[in-house]
Amino acid sequence: MIYLFAAGCANPCGLAPAPEMAARRANSCTRPLSARGFPPLSHSTPDDSDIRRKRIKIRAWRRGMREMDILMGRFVDATVDSLPEAELDDLEALLDAEDDVVFRWLSRAEPVPPRYDTPLFRRIAAFHTHEKPIDL
Repeated sequence: MIYLFAAGCANPCGLAPAPEMAARRANSCTRPLSARGFPPLSHSTPDDSDIRRKRIKIRAWRRGMREMDILMGRFVDATVDSLPEAELDDLEALLDAEDDVVFRWLSRAEPVPPRYDTPLFRRIAAFHTHEKPIDL
């Protein structure tokens, strides 16, 4: 019998002889993944929309300016899963804009250009409009 450990050593790990291991491996490879406790692949692989939303979340929280991380990150975390594709396009365009400029738009220090003055931008501004200070 051939064993999977060095000759002359005791079997410290309780390894099975090579023929038994080969039989186990062959059996596990022929059973479908769902029979081994894994969900079918179609349910476990994300679609392009999921990947896009995850990338947007990462970009929203890693802006380069902490104030914008908080403003964009909190809004995206709260809403990105329910945004339609058209609004995701608007959001990505806004994420491409410079942080300091978007911050001035959100703080109403400068007017918003028509290209960025979308219903989504107004929702972001309204999301962060508060009557009193909030805890961070």
